[in-house]
Amino acid sequence: MTEGGDPTKRDDPSDGEDPSDGEDPSNAGGGTETYGGTDAETPADGWIRELSRDDPLAAVSPLDGRYAGRTAPLSPYASEAALMRARVRVEVEYLIELGALDATPFDLEDAAVDALRDLYESFSAADARLIKRLETEGAAGYAATNHDVKAIEYFLRVRLTTLADSASGSSPVDDAEALFPWIHFGLTSEDVNNLAQRLLVKPAVTEVLVPAIREVRDALVELAHEHRETPMLARTHGQPATPTTFGKEMAVYAARL
Repeated sequence: MTEGGDPTKRDDPSDGEDPSDGEDPSNAGGGTETYGGTDAETPADGWIRELSRDDPLAAVSPLDGRYAGRTAPLSPYASEAALMRARVRVEVEYLIELGALDATPFDLEDAAVDALRDLYESFSAADARLIKRLETEGAAGYAATNHDVKAIEYFLRVRLTTLADSASGSSPVDDAEALFPWIHFGLTSEDVNNLAQRLLVKPAVTEVLVPAIREVRDALVELAHEHRETPMLARTHGQPATPTTFGKEMAVYAARL
């Protein structure tokens, strides 16, 4: 501190000169340069955008990236395509039930019912892509819906029209446009979504999750038998407690599963 100076200030050893010699102090010492004052994308990051969406390195979640091999068995139940198919099933079955009511002005013959059910039983990747186009960019004469469930409704219109035009005089669906007002009639998106999710969750649990849990349980049972006489110190609240065996503790976990 200089004599008579501000006691809250210290002497500047550089005699007023900028120690960075005109450089940005935030970049002194060779730190990573930022663009526009923020951690913006650097020119070297462009290659990331060029990665194929099929490349696990481009995934935005470890579920579809690092652990894609582990989660692959869930794809038929948890993917967007699976949800599309389930939504189609809900909408089709609802339309069939409406046709069976005396209060509705249309009737569906057995052949028409079979043709409608075939829409979800034979649902394909091409169908899923059509639904996505109907939602995001428009297709088959329809503007983009920007709504995933509305795209299902338009998909059914497109497929019903195809059925009606497939064979003159012998189509299972005589008048496709007469059915249009009854697709999704009186429903909200949640009416469709909760049933569709239910159709997916149950088989995902029974076909994928339960078998995986059983494998873990069986491995624990093997450890329990192998170490049934291996002593170890039990603990309660992190403190030493009554002696037990490693096998017994593994059996506890197996029983919980």
